[in-house]
Amino acid sequence: MKFSFLIALVSLVLLFSNCEQPQAPSTDSAPAQVSTQVSITTQQAQVAGLQLGKLSQQAMPRNLKVNGTLQVPANDLVSIIAPLGGYIKQIKLEPGMSVRQGQPLFELENPEFIQLQQDYLDLKAKVLFAQQEFDREQELSRENINAGRVLQQASSTLHSLEAQLAGLDQRLRLLKITPRQLSPATFVKSVFIPAPISGVITRITANKGRFVNPSDVILEIINPASVRVELSVYEKDILSLKVGQKITFGIGDNPNQAHQGWITSLNKSINPDRTITVLAKPQGPVEELIAGSYVTAQITLESQLHWALPETAIVHFSGKNYIYILEKKTPKQGYTFRQEEIKTGLRHQGFVAIELPTSFNLSENTIALQGAYSLVSKLNNNEE
Repeated sequence: MKFSFLIALVSLVLLFSNCEQPQAPSTDSAPAQVSTQVSITTQQAQVAGLQLGKLSQQAMPRNLKVNGTLQVPANDLVSIIAPLGGYIKQIKLEPGMSVRQGQPLFELENPEFIQLQQDYLDLKAKVLFAQQEFDREQELSRENINAGRVLQQASSTLHSLEAQLAGLDQRLRLLKITPRQLSPATFVKSVFIPAPISGVITRITANKGRFVNPSDVILEIINPASVRVELSVYEKDILSLKVGQKITFGIGDNPNQAHQGWITSLNKSINPDRTITVLAKPQGPVEELIAGSYVTAQITLESQLHWALPETAIVHFSGKNYIYILEKKTPKQGYTFRQEEIKTGLRHQGFVAIELPTSFNLSENTIALQGAYSLVSKLNNNEE
């Protein structure tokens, strides 16, 4: 009987032990909360150079990034032709060579040049004769010896010959032959064509011995001192532009090589690609600027007011930007800050425009303007 009671008692103890055994802890534990508060003592604040302050409004110039090329005005890009056609007798030029205004570019030869000079002298003699005949008929008319019709005929002949002579005079001047100095002993069959401007040879399309017509372009000269920046600006940005705005631009594969300039004109017509052409004049030396080069430019638009902080107040950490807002300040315990993530915008003269958090109170919130990096270091050490 006593043995049976002991067996029953042991069975009950084992049963209750199994019922009260604690369950194994769940593996699905809640993630740890990341602290956004950091405290430092007054002494730590002094070592970190902590400075407090508030947001301020700063004038931030907005920049518009555009592309374009370097070009020269049409008046400074000269196509050289042969005025009356002929054969290239000699041309001793190469692309890239500099020339001075009036310098001979090439020698042009044509047997018709001799005929043109001969015709001029022949016509000049006829004009002289016609002038004498007109004077004689005019004298006879005063004495009523001849009819008025004869005087009119003499006048008409003189004026016609003078017009023809004037035309030949201009054709000779196109060849740089001075008609007043012309005589049978000074006839030439070839002439030198001079440079109309000082500049640089950019293209040569003719060679020695080739016959060129008056419409053929033989070479081109540009004036590199007149190079300008030609930019393409999209239609949506047109209203932001005006003459006089400053630009900075870089050339080709070196867009960071900053050159300065300012806008001189805005085209009033929209291109098929919905852009307008904006012209700007470079500032300073332009010797290294090459017409046709590709440029990347930034146009400085009118400044706008933005809420901003000094660069030292913003900490960039783990791909994000943070500021530290003062939560509490006591003489004994020091300072307690709250970390806030922000988005940054324009930068200018040491200030950074920011997008304000929705919880930010302009009148009450104070920010760590200096020493922010000490706060992020302290916060990360606390988390570890």
